[in-house]
Amino acid sequence: MVGPHSRLLGITLVLAGLWACIPPSEPRHTDWLAQRQPTDVCYRVNLLDGLSTHGTDELHDLFDCLNSHGHLDTLTGVDVAFDASTVSDVPVGVRLIQAFDAAAAHDIDPLSLVSTAAQAVTDGGEELSTLIDLSVEWTWGRPASEVASPGFDFTRADLLQQGLVAPLDGILPPVAEGLQGSAPTRRWLSELLAHDDTARLLHTLAAYHASSDPRIRPHVRPLLPHLGEALVAVGTPQNNRWTGVSGHSLHDLVDLLLTGDEPVLVPLSEDLHQMLSDARFSALAQQALVELSLEGSLQEVPAQTAWMASVDRSGGYLGPGEVSALHGLLRMLAQANQPASCTVDIWVTELDIELGNVAVAILGFLADQDPDFVVSSTGVLSDVLGWSLSQTVLDLVVDSGACPVLTQQLVDDLQVVDTLYRPEAYDLLSATLPLLHAMKNGDEDQLGTMADIATELQRAGAIPAVEEAIRDLGPTLLLEDLMALLPPLRDPTGYELILQAGEPLVLDDMLAWLSFLASPQGGGRIGWDDVSPLARPLASADDTWQLLDRLGLLLSDPEATSRDAGELLPWLLSLDPELRSLHTASDLVGDNQVMGPALEVLAQGDLAAAMCATEPVPGESLAPAAHLSQLATDGTLDDLLRTVQWLIESLPGNDGP
Repeated sequence: MVGPHSRLLGITLVLAGLWACIPPSEPRHTDWLAQRQPTDVCYRVNLLDGLSTHGTDELHDLFDCLNSHGHLDTLTGVDVAFDASTVSDVPVGVRLIQAFDAAAAHDIDPLSLVSTAAQAVTDGGEELSTLIDLSVEWTWGRPASEVASPGFDFTRADLLQQGLVAPLDGILPPVAEGLQGSAPTRRWLSELLAHDDTARLLHTLAAYHASSDPRIRPHVRPLLPHLGEALVAVGTPQNNRWTGVSGHSLHDLVDLLLTGDEPVLVPLSEDLHQMLSDARFSALAQQALVELSLEGSLQEVPAQTAWMASVDRSGGYLGPGEVSALHGLLRMLAQANQPASCTVDIWVTELDIELGNVAVAILGFLADQDPDFVVSSTGVLSDVLGWSLSQTVLDLVVDSGACPVLTQQLVDDLQVVDTLYRPEAYDLLSATLPLLHAMKNGDEDQLGTMADIATELQRAGAIPAVEEAIRDLGPTLLLEDLMALLPPLRDPTGYELILQAGEPLVLDDMLAWLSFLASPQGGGRIGWDDVSPLARPLASADDTWQLLDRLGLLLSDPEATSRDAGELLPWLLSLDPELRSLHTASDLVGDNQVMGPALEVLAQGDLAAAMCATEPVPGESLAPAAHLSQLATDGTLDDLLRTVQWLIESLPGNDGP
């Protein structure tokens, strides 16, 4: 009896046979079977019992059979990679067969998979053409129209190296190694794929892209182009000030907060979890921000935060080596995050100061203020200390040294309050004060938590990296779009959002995902510990950031089809509305018999290098990806897919997808 794995390999033979329908450079007989001789390579391949795991000979024979007319010559590097030895001293090809056979135990129906592809061909039309264009753009990192234009040189390795496929050679092996060494991460990934919220997220994204609501459409339609502009911005070094900057602010921030040797997320996790899990704080904060978004003022907050990171503490020119207003604010909170108990002799009297926590007292005072009622830095200290202080008296207090917390630096940093009340920061102030009010009135007072977060950022030296990212991202239209979409994200009621299945994912769900990363998981672990074996090698690979740089340039190109890739999501989900493919993927990821050998193959690296190669194998003019994209642009791939459709529909007992 033919097993599932043999059926799937049979489909592979059909597809490869169709590839052989591409007109060869040499004449051939019209009867393909007549060309086969009992002694040739195809007769040595027995698919009825699956491919042999005792070596790679039969796998090589299969490749040679499929390549009878030389149309797979560009993939001979893959054939060579089958003999590379993995860490278990087993050839790559054998480990692939073992992974394939283990996957067959999950009742994967190859005809169903290909039928879904056939449905895409039948119903896709323009969508299928767009999908093919996307594959071409991601291969070359430039608009499909340019690649398809007459005279485009598919043999140019230097152009292929600028695409999004080439960097995968340096990304897949370390990521595979990370997954190999962490069973909890594989389990987390398997559960994530099958989680209801993952399906809800995809359907929610599709609904947003399909919506014609004038409150949604103008902010969703340009998301990808604006993402491209943001990715370009974080790699632009013109506004860099931090001496430790690499030239890519997002890379630096991710490394410092999440993936470095001492990620700041770890010491911050308890405070972040406490704040994110405070339901009353979250409700009050969301309500305030939604109101500001509906007024249009929240959209100005990112740019005004970038302004605060670009001026000195008094709102003036930020010279070399100076601390910005934003840095001064966070540093002030860090220094003031301690009690004050002291008596200061100011000649005519004594000032008795008793404060549980100076930072909390300052934040608590600001939490009750109105953005339209100007408060000075001196006024803040006067209210907090319970004394009416002139600048002269304040200088006496500082000079006395009787209160260690009240230093000249803290007083100077407190000037930022005056800067916050300037017109250039009005919308930022209007958002900050209600957020502080929400912290003060949560299920627990979170002002101390906020002070602790500022203290840890200051201790870890993370503020300059945060500022670099804010200066790059703050002025981008991407953040404006996201701020404008906050109301439907919080409560989609009344908005035109039609999901193919399930309920829309809302802001509370997204915050719960963030909270998971910082939440305790027992044994001293937090949620991030389950994710980091996947995220660390991904973020640490230079090729990852090269890929993002190239993606940014592509999305920023007005001629690129990729700018509208999100519009395909509703159609793609219509092919699998129940997202059974996600559950299948979850089963495969959760099966060590599948993932063990598969990850071993990817970690070894030779197969990934052969697939992502930008140079052709000796004797060929095209690299594998270049050959595939050439077939896509000259119409061959479209014809091939339509022939697959016809074959599948012609199979006995097949009633279509």
